[in-house]
Amino acid sequence: MIIFGLVFSSIGRVYASALQGMFRFKKFGLVGIISTLTKLISAVLLVSIGFGAMGAFSGIIAGTIAGLMLAVIFSSDLKFWKTQGWADKKIYSFALPMFFGTFFMTLLMNLDILGVKFLSEKVLSDTLTGYYRSALILAELPVFAVGALMGAMFPYISKYSSSNNNYSNMTLKYVVLIICPVSIALFAIPSSMIALVFPSSYAAAADALGLLALGMGLFVVITALSGIFQAMHHPRVPAILLMISIVIDVVCLFFFVPRYGILGAAASTTIACTIGLLCLTIAYFKYGFIELDLIKGLKILISFIIFGSLVFILPHHTKLLTLVDLLFSSILYVLVLFLFRLLKDEDKKLILSGFTVSIKK
Repeated sequence: MIIFGLVFSSIGRVYASALQGMFRFKKFGLVGIISTLTKLISAVLLVSIGFGAMGAFSGIIAGTIAGLMLAVIFSSDLKFWKTQGWADKKIYSFALPMFFGTFFMTLLMNLDILGVKFLSEKVLSDTLTGYYRSALILAELPVFAVGALMGAMFPYISKYSSSNNNYSNMTLKYVVLIICPVSIALFAIPSSMIALVFPSSYAAAADALGLLALGMGLFVVITALSGIFQAMHHPRVPAILLMISIVIDVVCLFFFVPRYGILGAAASTTIACTIGLLCLTIAYFKYGFIELDLIKGLKILISFIIFGSLVFILPHHTKLLTLVDLLFSSILYVLVLFLFRLLKDEDKKLILSGFTVSIKK
């Protein structure tokens, strides 16, 4: 059932990406909304009338097909099979590094759970995989956010890559300042974050979540940088550098998981992401996409420390207190960003009015 759904999902992704590339973001967003709602409603109905796991998977497939049909309708004017130049070598010399860069990002995000499953003791592997999966679900929350942001910004970065880097640098700015703090909160209070979503029996995953949150926070920036390099017509950079991270991740998993279990898996991912981010950051500066600003970097670090400290210090012993803690800490964090001039009035207008209008102005 999963493979059957992936077939439709893969085809639908082609059409959805075409909408994205043609700047039809409302239709692109509508495809995602309709697909997700159909999955949710169908799965809940089928499970509630007794079809169990098969009903859930059937609902997912129904939503995928609905999204595919809608995307095909919205892109019906694009006769891509009639496009000239499919045999051009440039297409494949660009597409292959693009594919491997994206593939290595996906692999880096999922190797750890495979390591827990296959490198742990057989008696404990299923239990440990379940615990680690709960930590991974929470740690990956900012990854979904950066995926949505890059989906919107990628066409703009690519279209204006030859003229300026405003789109790429602005994307990186919001990834670091707005999305990364989610990982900081997960790192600061992992036990409370686990308790917010999962039953108390999953408390054993808290330590792994704390360490894994750091790795996924770094991975968020890796995702942004890789997308920027691909959009700026340098797909080989993330393809090569992330391959190094994959090798390091595999080696660490073989050493750490048998000894330290899920904590070893989280450490492996964090180490691999640290090295991957360091390599991509050096390349980003080397290509001249941005200049080094130590003062701004110090301000960002202090802002992160303040936010993490607030989240940790404020009461978070119940679900309600955890939510209040996160809300209050976030408000103060945003005020600190404005105080440090990391966010300005134009950023507020940009976020409220939409990227395209403000940047053009």
